[in-house]
Amino acid sequence: MQKIPRTLFALHTGLRDQEIYGLRWDWEHDVKGLHTTVFVIPETETKHGRERIVPLNTVARSIVASGRGNGSERVFDLDGQKVSRMNDKAWRKAREAAGLQPVPVHDLRHTFGMPLRAAGGSLEDRQDSLSHHVGRITTHYSRVEIARLIECVELLCGEEKRPEVTLVKRA
Repeated sequence: MQKIPRTLFALHTGLRDQEIYGLRWDWEHDVKGLHTTVFVIPETETKHGRERIVPLNTVARSIVASGRGNGSERVFDLDGQKVSRMNDKAWRKAREAAGLQPVPVHDLRHTFGMPLRAAGGSLEDRQDSLSHHVGRITTHYSRVEIARLIECVELLCGEEKRPEVTLVKRA
């Protein structure tokens, strides 16, 4: 998978770069009632040691679909090899070509969060989407919360959905 889809995926999910290159197919779950999937990153693989749900909007789902069947246990690899980081020579060259200097990879998270705010995503939904839990206690994600988070990230695509959903482990 090329760098552009990983970067675009970051812009539409708000994931940290290590969460993107570590994303595994066996973390994907079907969401009943919505006919889509989300990823659930285990607490052992997140920065703050808390399980993280990754709601996918239309763009993120299309990127995942394009990588399906890549023969790897990871969603994003490069010619069968695990991607170790996004901030590499290719990132720096692309950033320079776009005149975005110096823009660290982490800024993609801000580029995800700011449009959510501008589109009307609530503070709580933005916190959950970015996995920011400082200053409040968050309950485990319920069906309603999953639907709301998917609705929130769809704001980046200009779509609005409010389904009833159930999380199911993929076979």
